Amino acid sequence: MSLIHVFLFLILGTLVSLAMCRTILESTIVDKHEQWMVDFSRKYERQLEKEKRLDIFKDNLEYIESFNNGGNRSFKLGLNEFADMTQDEFIATHTGYKMQNNPTWLESTSFMYENYLNAPKSFNWRDQNAVTPIKNQGKYGKSQ
Repeated sequence: MSLIHVFLFLILGTLVSLAMCRTILESTIVDKHEQWMVDFSRKYERQLEKEKRLDIFKDNLEYIESFNNGGNRSFKLGLNEFADMTQDEFIATHTGYKMQNNPTWLESTSFMYENYLNAPKSFNWRDQNAVTPIKNQGKYGKSQ
């Protein structure tokens, strides 16, 4: 065998290896998406929707892995029930508040404790056990 044949053989072998690696990677992502669907009880009505959501899931998973491998962070990202949504979809469905049309909000009233002088300089509601841990409020407050 000539040196050119050996060189071509190595290049071809490398390309085949990369192609197989990509197929395995895609297969792993599909498996992760399938498991995620089970974990979060997600079902899609049409195959086209499932493929679209898989692509979004893949993009989000790549972002998560990139962020977590990015170095000195005090926290790590992980998959959650929103992993098949784009950022725009999440913002549109899980943020915002639509105030009801209520004329009493427009009335000016004085503050009951405006002359209270003995207020502490700082106050931590957590120390008083007056707040609870962060919770997922779902679509509460979503604009209609």
